[in-house]
Amino acid sequence: MRAVWGYVWAAVRRHRLQSVSVAVICFMGMALTSLAVTVFLRSTSAWEDGFRATNGAHLVMTFDAGVVTRAQVGATASVAGVEALGEVQESVTLPAAQGELHRTIQILGRSDAGGAVGRLNLVDGRWPSSPDEIAVNKVVLDEGRAHFGIGQDVAVATAGGLRLFRAVGQVDDLMAFDSFGSIQRGWVQPAVAAELAAPVARGDAAHQWLAPYRVSGDVSDARLAATAAAIGGILPSGAVAKAPLYWSVSKSSSNWATQAFGAVVYVFMVAALLTVVFLVASIVAGSVLATRRDLGVGKALGLTPAQAVAAVIGQMLVPAALGALAGLPLGLASSAPFLSSSSDTLRVPVPSPVDLPMDVGLYAGMLGLVGLVALGPAVRAARVPAVVALRDGPEWGGHPSRLAAAVDRLGLPRAVRLGMVDVARRPVRSLLTLGAVAVGLAVLTLALTFAPAAASLAADRASWGGAQDFDVVRAPQATDAEVGAALAARPEIASTLQSATAQLAVRGRAQSIPLTGMRGDAPAFGYRALRGHWFAGPDEAVIAGGTAKDLDLRVGDTVTGTVAGRPFSARVSGIMNDIAGGGLGVRVPWPAFESIVPGAQPNQYQVRLGDAADAKRVIAALNEDDGALLQARPVIWGGYADGFLGILNSLVGGLATAIIVLAAAGVFNVAFLAVMERRRDHAILKAVGMSARQFVAMVFSFGLFLTVCAALIGIPLGLWFEDYLLNAVMGSQWGFELPQGSLSPLTGLAIVAGALAVALLGTAIPARRALRVPAAVVLHSE
Repeated sequence: MRAVWGYVWAAVRRHRLQSVSVAVICFMGMALTSLAVTVFLRSTSAWEDGFRATNGAHLVMTFDAGVVTRAQVGATASVAGVEALGEVQESVTLPAAQGELHRTIQILGRSDAGGAVGRLNLVDGRWPSSPDEIAVNKVVLDEGRAHFGIGQDVAVATAGGLRLFRAVGQVDDLMAFDSFGSIQRGWVQPAVAAELAAPVARGDAAHQWLAPYRVSGDVSDARLAATAAAIGGILPSGAVAKAPLYWSVSKSSSNWATQAFGAVVYVFMVAALLTVVFLVASIVAGSVLATRRDLGVGKALGLTPAQAVAAVIGQMLVPAALGALAGLPLGLASSAPFLSSSSDTLRVPVPSPVDLPMDVGLYAGMLGLVGLVALGPAVRAARVPAVVALRDGPEWGGHPSRLAAAVDRLGLPRAVRLGMVDVARRPVRSLLTLGAVAVGLAVLTLALTFAPAAASLAADRASWGGAQDFDVVRAPQATDAEVGAALAARPEIASTLQSATAQLAVRGRAQSIPLTGMRGDAPAFGYRALRGHWFAGPDEAVIAGGTAKDLDLRVGDTVTGTVAGRPFSARVSGIMNDIAGGGLGVRVPWPAFESIVPGAQPNQYQVRLGDAADAKRVIAALNEDDGALLQARPVIWGGYADGFLGILNSLVGGLATAIIVLAAAGVFNVAFLAVMERRRDHAILKAVGMSARQFVAMVFSFGLFLTVCAALIGIPLGLWFEDYLLNAVMGSQWGFELPQGSLSPLTGLAIVAGALAVALLGTAIPARRALRVPAAVVLHSE
């Protein structure tokens, strides 16, 4: 073993460029892998720890208090599969404000923060005890301030007018996250909630029961859907007021941004591992060929075949171990901002990125990958007799292929043909190098096409719910006519788009779908169909992409269901991106909505101002003068989209740069080894009269041929990567769809030119070195 280790250590020091290349490749591969795996596996650990500590609810259902009583809801605790039912809380949703912060709040009646199911974490202050006190939760996305604070009054627009509550406590509610984002909630004593809900008029501020359930055994989404269906099955028709909330949805929504970033990192991790495999395999193959005489000498001095295999693998494992050891802590450290983001949202301690068994497994996995890649060339090298390995004649295994013969018949200059034949003589190693270059070009293509695609998504502000200047919510005691008159009295307001939402129950689907009626010129506000056209008649509907996928609907199909027991049917005229709705929903013209929801009035108003108007001033004036009728509030998602996608673009650009550098370094080393490996052949060519220019052309044609072939594979692969990342990974999570990106001819040429520059650099340095060494020195052993 000492002889093997001595051989390995001497080879590592002698072939420094090869060793450094393997170390750098494994360093970057390990950093990206540990970052991706840590974010994926640890980003939800804070939520999961809190869920276990509070005995969180697996399923939260919302019931219409006008259809069922509290006692009827309580009886659902006996449904098969229900392990426990927590406190049934009376709920009413009303407009609220604290200072300049305006938002809709779901007020729940709850006696205390404890309970058997879904205990709340009171992080500041105390639980409300008097009728004029309220506890509020933290909401993470908003303009300016993030949430209602304690120690200040919260003004709630009730059916009897504005009512002030002193915020005395702040609560973390792990289930205050649905597919639309975080939910602003407030808790009061049960008698106060009943008082607020009793005079609710016109059905606008929904009077509901909120019921948290623990489910026994399997808690998959499919099992929860079946349990929710069973619960709804023993209650009167129309009792279920909205889609059930699963614990898995709350978990993913609580840190959806972190998970979105993690998905991007994961895609790049796969690309990095592919690059590592291709490059290490190619370097090993080149190293074995370039050092065959050294290995022959070792075998002649007594190395057994098994020791020869260990020696070849060891040359790769030593620098790989050093590189991976340095990359692992870098990846773990890079994951810290992602983990702290999740913990800050939930107000829980930041989980450590270090998980010793997982980290040891990742490190061992990287070394195992390198060892496995090196095993094939090592076994092949060990089988070569020492006499053959020591021979300076034709290289073992290097017989020309049919591809080499075809290249030779192309009629190109002799020097260029010789360089291209070099590619064909070693098809396996050439394919490995080709794969590494193709992955690098694919990542570069992804980086160049991702930003324009993300910009087009951000520009579709209506899909984010941000095409308007601000929003207005009608107070429950006000009528649509009163709100309309208040808005019409403001000369700064140019136009409004009004809407209301009901729940559409669809056969075969446990969760209901939002049905939104729209009154006004929606296309003028930026609403558009991705496929088909916007609805033009009362029998047409535009559906969200996620709904189209879930229900297997296409343009021209018919979407059917029931709203509070009344049948609904409309022809799908278009499919849209509806990110604000979580990718779910059906939008119909107002006359169609009125026919299915008799007496409906709009309760949401999207407002656009004239060119010179100041949105903040108009919002303040409306809340000051008409606060009893409405609540005006700034747009949240529209501005957030720009910042979020900006961060995402930077992340993609940074990761792409890392992998491109990784691929470029590996390709440089592979090209270098390819030239050095054939130095004897090159010396013979110089001896028989090849000029320096011909020699350079021959050497460069090697890199040119590989790069052009890699571009033909890598650029289409990069376009597929972009489509997969945007639509299959991010789009399925957020509910959007984008057409596949494309490259302009100029950009494509720039990508190929960059790859050629790397290949040229990798071949020029050893070519220059080969030109300086006299042929007699290389051939001295003849």
